[in-house]
Order: sequence, then structure tokens, then C-alpha cells
Amino acid sequence: MGKYIAIIADIKQSRASGDRKNMQEKLMSVLDSINHKYRDVIASKFYISSGDSFQGLLKSGENIMEIIINMELALYPLKLRLGIGIGTIDTAIYEDNSNLVDGEAYHMARQCLEEVKENEKKKERVITSYKIAKRGSELPLINTLFSLVSIIKDDRSESQVNIIKAYIENGCNQKNTAEYLGKNQSTISYSLKSSQFYSLSSAFDVLSHSIERERVSYE
Repeated sequence: MGKYIAIIADIKQSRASGDRKNMQEKLMSVLDSINHKYRDVIASKFYISSGDSFQGLLKSGENIMEIIINMELALYPLKLRLGIGIGTIDTAIYEDNSNLVDGEAYHMARQCLEEVKENEKKKERVITSYKIAKRGSELPLINTLFSLVSIIKDDRSESQVNIIKAYIENGCNQKNTAEYLGKNQSTISYSLKSSQFYSLSSAFDVLSHSIERERVSYE
């Protein structure tokens, strides 16, 4: 039986975002792009399950943080919360519609997403946008790193986010990014350092590899 990684996500405070029609159209466009770019590791495409929620199924965790971060950057200033579950799938796997797919991985992801939402209501809480689990383990080390990543990432300014997006789009080349944005290279370098871009990129790699190890070792 296959071992998969399910992701269920929703947009924070979507009702207060203004034009929900444009928000949904933007979300559909971002998911289409993600589904195409990462088609080799996606078992069932990311698909909107309600107005502000979506889900998808991965064959592997090697690119999971890259996928999540690209979603977040593309949707900015909208913010996501995510539940991630490692486990099996009970139904047939419909490649084009993840809403028709269900099983243990999705059950764990739904539970994690609900716990993230409930945690946001607490006065004394652990700040995090993500939670992961598999049967028999809440994976505390990964979730602790998720929390630290969330705290640092959520402190970024709009200017820093725009520079990070341009930096990635320009092949992570500071000179090309500076020319693209019409800024000095020193400005690009300072923004990347002050937003902890390089430290977070290293953390994302560790998280992706750790999640994939948990998937492979799942029994």
C-alpha cells in the first residue's frame, strides 16, 4: 500500500479580504501553476474544496516546502494555514480531482488543520501556520521547526516579500534581481539577509528531507 503526504489548507481571514471572487480566481491560477510545475511529485492535483480551502496529495516530501513557500509567495498578502498528514489512501487516486480522494493521510491532515485553527484562539499559544502528523506520532521536532519558521516568516515586510519573489524568479541571482527591480545590488543583499532568507531556505531543506524520511519510514 502506498504512503502519501496529504495537504489541506485554507486562507486566513478570507472573509475580510475584500473581493472574494478575485481571491478565488487568484487561488485557482496559483494552484494550476503549482500542479503543472510539480506534476512529477503530485499524486492528486491541488484542487479547491470550498471557497477558501484547497487540498492535494504528494507522492514524496522532497519538494514539499518549496511547493508551500511558492504558494505563499504567489498568494501574498493572503496568508495560509496548513494541515499535513502522512499515511495511506483508501480510495482510488484521482489525479485531476483530490476532492474525490480520501484515506488516513487526509484524516491526519484535517485533524492538523483544525488544531492550527483552534490554537489561534488561545491566549497562550504556540505560533505556527503549519502542523504535521502521522498515525502514532505528532512529529514534535518538525512541528517545533514549523513554529520557528512561521514566526520569522510572518515578520517579513511587503518590500522584503517582493524582493524574495523577484530573487527566486531571477534564478537566485542578486545582480539580475537588482537590474530587474531597478535597485542597487546592496539593497537586494541587505533585504535578503534581514528577512532571514538564507537561514529559512536551509530550514526548508531540512524540513523537506525530514518529512520525506517520515513518509518512507511510515508503517
